[in-house]
Amino acid sequence: MADNTPSPLTPEQLSKIWDEAFHTFRGNNEKLKNAYGMLMLATKLGWKPVYLMHSRASIKEYEKILNVDIKMMFPPVGEHAERSRAWRIAGRLSNFWKAVKGEYPEKTNSVELE
Repeated sequence: MADNTPSPLTPEQLSKIWDEAFHTFRGNNEKLKNAYGMLMLATKLGWKPVYLMHSRASIKEYEKILNVDIKMMFPPVGEHAERSRAWRIAGRLSNFWKAVKGEYPEKTNSVELE
């Protein structure tokens, strides 16, 4: 069985994604800033912890701004995922996607890093 984990992006690849988004984006700069933040967090945390920090709608919007698909670009769990409180809490739950949807009574979308 082949490992489908994406290779880490190089600084040059990340810079190209950012440059293209920066030069083509028109609109509220908060959205551009948030998209960039999502991209940078995904490099360290992986895409699953990012899904706990942002709504699905926001992620789709940020992916459109950046012209990326974070699930195809980053591993599900990055090397620093344990720094995310939301990820540690979700790890104790039985279903990751229920945590993302907020279907557990305990709120798990804390964005604090420790």
